[in-house]
Amino acid sequence: MTGPLQGFSPSTRHCRASKCDHLQPYRTDVVGKKERVSYWCDLAEKIPGNMGQCPLDVPEEIDEMKVLSFRQPIASMAAEGIMVLNIRPTDCHYRGPVAIYAIQGHVRRRDRKYFEKVLGREIFKKENGKNKSLLPHGKIIAVADITDTIRFDNPDKFDAYSECHYLSPFYFEKGMVCYGLVLKNIRPLTAEIGWKMPKGCRNWSKIRTSVINPYLPAVAEVMV
Repeated sequence: MTGPLQGFSPSTRHCRASKCDHLQPYRTDVVGKKERVSYWCDLAEKIPGNMGQCPLDVPEEIDEMKVLSFRQPIASMAAEGIMVLNIRPTDCHYRGPVAIYAIQGHVRRRDRKYFEKVLGREIFKKENGKNKSLLPHGKIIAVADITDTIRFDNPDKFDAYSECHYLSPFYFEKGMVCYGLVLKNIRPLTAEIGWKMPKGCRNWSKIRTSVINPYLPAVAEVMV
């Protein structure tokens, strides 16, 4: 893609055929007590738009993967590849696959019309005097890789990435520091998975990869 994210380090690419010739070891991460090798596929440079011949999957050696919660419509924007930078108040040192979970809550009321304008479609419908969301809630809707974070400590830098995070310029307040989680290799699931965050978990949780893997898309549907 073009824009401020150009020139980033290559995204973590996970391929079922981990011994094939076109994969090169990119990074080794410690997951629990195990080491996981991430591979970079050099075909990504030769085949525009997606990974082409590489079927992507969550590595089978990881029994569980992280679940990250998003409010709507941010969850759907991330799942559709519109929002590739997710703004959070704290830094994230984790790098690897996460499941995108749409929680029951929405963005602030004053931001709803703003996001409808960004998306160019109605996302809330009034029924019996109440606003009803047209987007999925309480569902895991996609998988993405967190590949980097960007620190924002001034409004000019925050505004420069506006077409990556799509948040209102009024979000950033004077003296504020926030972080953008870079989302790459976004894979919308073929079916939404009903999910409830375990008690005590607010933003992060875990889910077994055996639940996610059957719903990962075919190669042609992968967005990078």
